Parts: sequence; structure tokens; C-alpha cells
Amino acid sequence: MSGIEAMESAGIKRIVLEAKEGLSLVDGSSFSAGLACLAVYRAGTLIKASDKIASLSLEALKALETPFSDELITTRPHIGMIKTAKSIRNNLSSSSLVIHTDQIQNSDNVLKDFGKVQDATSLRCIPQVHGAVKDVFEFVRNKIKTEINSATDNPLIITKSIHKNKAYSGGNFHDEIVGFTMDFLAIAIAELASISERRIYRLLSREANQGLPPYLIDLKGKTKGLMSGAMLLQYVAASLVSQNKVLCHPGVVDSIPTSENIEDHVSMTPVSANKCLEVINNTEYTLAIELWCSVVALRLRQKKQEGKPSSIAKRIETIVSKIVPEFSEDRVLYDEIEELRRAINKL
Repeated sequence: MSGIEAMESAGIKRIVLEAKEGLSLVDGSSFSAGLACLAVYRAGTLIKASDKIASLSLEALKALETPFSDELITTRPHIGMIKTAKSIRNNLSSSSLVIHTDQIQNSDNVLKDFGKVQDATSLRCIPQVHGAVKDVFEFVRNKIKTEINSATDNPLIITKSIHKNKAYSGGNFHDEIVGFTMDFLAIAIAELASISERRIYRLLSREANQGLPPYLIDLKGKTKGLMSGAMLLQYVAASLVSQNKVLCHPGVVDSIPTSENIEDHVSMTPVSANKCLEVINNTEYTLAIELWCSVVALRLRQKKQEGKPSSIAKRIETIVSKIVPEFSEDRVLYDEIEELRRAINKL
């Protein structure tokens, strides 16, 4: 049936478009701005969750707190770095699993007392990576805020113009700035996934996880050698991170002339925006996998009575416990990861 018939049948009132409104619904600039708004909203939620999830991994891996100290971070005062370090310090303050700054800095022999001098870069460089992502995000958010409060159609009717001809033909429709921001945001969010996957690997590897069982499953007797534990979760994370690397190729650098060469340079922003949303989607799954692994690892620490997790870890465990049951044998984990992805905005 026709659109008119369908809307009448569904009882939907038709909107009668006025001047310029039809163009705004089909124009590439409006479409791209809409996609960009979705990307900014989802990226913001993801960035907030990433610090909390990383904090759980730091606890599960008995990390050193010194890299997040205010004295250290303020010697390189990027805003995102400072915010991230403060967030991590607050998250870890009530944990007895991590080794706190005052313990480390007052030690006569850090290696002898704690068995290590520093952690891997995926742990100690969280402020530098997450912080850089935050700085990029703020830049992108401000640009998109300006964009959605702008006029982008062509020609523009400037009613208050001092000239007789009020119609101005120009190029406000060109989406280069939105394309740049979407390509930039995709790169930044991809790095959240990249460093997250490295923490996932460390949680699962017997050589790096500070005494946890390999693949987070303690196998004995007949089950030993027959189960994979959480091994395949890292495979999935590695695959998603590798896919992000391809998706981070900038879309805005491409351009093919159209309209008899009148539109001879275009921004390809819808491509950049769609790619950015796909990177965000992949990163949501990667962080959900890290969340799954860190919570299971913290449960193992508590069973061995190796220390008390932070108050934020306990709160997140309450949320996750409704989704992730005890892990003692192989099972299908897709549904759990899918639910954790949806629950990220509740952390």
C-alpha cells in the first residue's frame, strides 16, 4: 500500500512539510549529524564504564597503584589523564587487593616486598590511554554540538540580509568537520578496545595473572585438559580489535565526483559515521568480555581469601551476579556477554 494508506491505517497523523523541511530529512548532512549524535552518546557511556572495568582488572591482577598517583600524573597535566587517574584512585581506595602508593613509595625494596617493580603498560598506562580518549571525546562532542545547532542546507535564505537577494548559495552542507570527528572518534574508541583486550589476555594467562588459574577455570581430575575455560573470550576480543583496525581507515579522505562534476568533492561522512558506530559496537563487546573476566577473577581471589575487593567492585559484582553464574566448567557464554554489553550503562 502507499505511505498515505499505511499511515491512515496505523492512525498516524501525517506531517505536512514546509519550506526546506523535506530536504533536511533526506540531506546527507542531517543524516550524518544524526549518526554522529548516536555515536557521541554511546561513546560517552562506554568511556565512563571503561575506567570502572579497568579498575576491576587492576584489582584482579593485584596491580601497583603508583602509576595513578596525583604527584606523578600532574607532571604531565593533560585533562583527560588527570581525570582518569583520579577516577582510578577513587575506585581502588577501599581495595586490599591492589598495592597502594604509600606502601610502594615507603618501601626500601619494592621488588623484594611486592615481587615486581612495575606492571605491564596495559595496566600502568590506563590514564595515558583512557585520558587521551576522553580528550578526543570532548573535542568531538563540542564539534557535534555546534553542528546540530547550525544551518546546513543550500541555498540559505538570510531574511535579515542587507542585500536585495536574500538567497545565499554556498557550501554549509559540506560535512568535512563531522567526517573528521567521526574518523577521530573511531580511532580513539578503538584504542579503548585495544588496551582492554591486553588486560583480558593478562587475566587469562597463567604467566601474567598473578597466580590465578589459566583461563580462569580451576581444572582438576577428569576435567583437566578437557575444558577451555575463558580462552575463547580472548579469541573473540582479539578478533574484534583486529576488525576495528580495518574500520579505523578514515572515510573522509575518499571522494568521488557526482552531479556532472558540480559536486566534485564530497566528505563521505555517512561512511565515517557508520564505521565509527561499528567500532563502538565492537568495543562494547570487548569491554563486556573484560568485565566478565575481571569479575570471575575477583571471585577466585575472594575464594582464596587473598584480600577484599573495593566497594565499587562489590557493587558491580551485585549487578553482574544476576547475569554471570559461577564458572566451574565450559558453557556457552554469548548470552552473558550480550547482557553485560547492555548493562554497561548501569555500572
